[in-house]
Amino acid sequence: DTIWIVVSPSAVPRFAWAIVLHHTLTFLILLHPLRYPEHAIETCRDGIVELNTFFLIARRQLTRGSFLNRACDLMYHLTLSIRFLWQPYLIYHFRIITHMDSTDRPGGYTFREHYMVMVSQVLLCVFNILIVLPGLLPKK
Repeated sequence: DTIWIVVSPSAVPRFAWAIVLHHTLTFLILLHPLRYPEHAIETCRDGIVELNTFFLIARRQLTRGSFLNRACDLMYHLTLSIRFLWQPYLIYHFRIITHMDSTDRPGGYTFREHYMVMVSQVLLCVFNILIVLPGLLPKK
């Protein structure tokens, strides 16, 4: 997906650079459960946002105003809470489980690991606020 957008930025409606950055951050945060299998479930917890992405892309591909388009639009809006409530909650959750004093791992996690997870998750939430949220607000 990232390579496709880099090669052909017109493949996305706008903000190709931001989507590439988003994919880079996602890759970085996915490295954590690869290095620490005890946190494999975090891939699912963070990845559930792709349900919202699926409905976003599906509604764009369907004929505007059709039943399926309206159904996908409804599901897109119903799953926005994943982006704006669940994902910010994960900042708190990841802070606890990757901290140097974490009980998940004797001795906790390194500062570098903790920092990488935290910065990636915070920036993914910033992406939602700066890129996704403006598209939801009424046009002036």
